[in-house]
This record gives sequence, C-alpha cells and structure tokens, in this order.
Amino acid sequence: LSDGSLIPLRIAVPKGRLMGRVLGAFAAVGILPDSDPETSRQLVLKSTCGLYEFLIVKNSDVPAFVESGTADLGIVGSDVLEECGSQIARPMTFSFGQTRICLAGRQEQRVLLENQRATPVVVASKYPRMAARELSRLGMDSEILPLSGSVELASVIGLADAIVDLVETGRTLVQNGLVVFKDLCQTQVHLCVAKGMRYQNSELLKNWRQEWLRQGLIVSGKERVS
Repeated sequence: LSDGSLIPLRIAVPKGRLMGRVLGAFAAVGILPDSDPETSRQLVLKSTCGLYEFLIVKNSDVPAFVESGTADLGIVGSDVLEECGSQIARPMTFSFGQTRICLAGRQEQRVLLENQRATPVVVASKYPRMAARELSRLGMDSEILPLSGSVELASVIGLADAIVDLVETGRTLVQNGLVVFKDLCQTQVHLCVAKGMRYQNSELLKNWRQEWLRQGLIVSGKERVS
C-alpha cells in the first residue's frame, strides 16, 4: 500500500481499447507495469515500484473483482456498471473513453421504427437492461434480444429490426450498411473502489485526483455510487 506495506494494491484494468489509456493515466502518477502489457501474456503485472499489481481482466468482469475485494480498484465503463446494476463507489470519472449508446439498423427500417407498429420492435443488444430502459423512455414498444457478440449481424440479416450498441467512430456500422437512428445516452469511464478502500487510502486517492485533474485526465472528483 501507500505506506510501504509489502502487500501490493491491486488494480483491475480492462483489456482492449481502454487498457492503453488507463495504464497511461497511472503512468502519469508514477505507477508503471514492469512488463509491456501489449506483448506480455501475463494477467497479473507488478508495478516497477513493487507497491501495486495490475490485474488484466475482461471489461465486464471488473465489477466482480472490485465488489469481491479481490481488486482494491478498478477502471470500467458506466455501460458495464449500469448493465450489471453495480453499486460500487465511483470517486472519479476520466476524461477519456466516452462512447455513445445508440439505436441503429438498416436505413429501410427507420420508417418502420418511427411509426406505430402492431407488434413490438425486435432490438438486439449486448446491453438488454440499458436497451429496455432507454427504449421505454422513447415510448417504444420493444422486445429485447440479448446477444453477447456480433450484434450488428442481427440487423444485417434481419434477425432483429434494430440494435442498441456502443458506437465510437461508427465505422463498423457503415461497413455493414447500418446507420444510427438515435443517440440514446453516453457512457463514461470511472475509477471504482472496493468497500473501505477509499477510507484506508484516502490520501493516496487525493494525490491521484490532484495530479489527474492537473493533467486533464479526469472530469470529476465527486464520488458517485450509482
């Protein structure tokens, strides 16, 4: 810990698009992995100072590691937290990694979605909970089809009338002949902390917050829980 204890502080870092930005944020406060996560196959990377460990985990698994206390800290998107209904404390929100949750599909389906239908609109999504909530807000009668991958394909081949998914650049949609019908909400990336950790290491988190704010890496220092 920050007092020099031999027990390292564990930080759950999501694989994929966020990993480089997350590790860059920790590098900004002097915490670096002792090997290159892009080339190493290790799932636990020690820091060069020996006081921290980075747990390289699937994005959707970060809440489980933090809620169980296996990881002291985790970095994860609000889409994951909201979909699993996690109540982990979120003391900081990063300025990077924002994405849109959008309703999308084939252009010819736009008119059908905008007009009242006798049957519910079938919408495929990796985020069934969020999709149902956002479509309900629009007053859309929908049947949610949960999928764990290839959501775009569901719309391309007609398995679903539309999809609700994360959209960053929109290139994947364009390449598959799909268009965004409506932006539903925006996701953000949060630093989450295990229960009790924020009190035991409040000075550490305060120092990180000050440095991250100085470098423009966080947009908020106010704690959120839900």
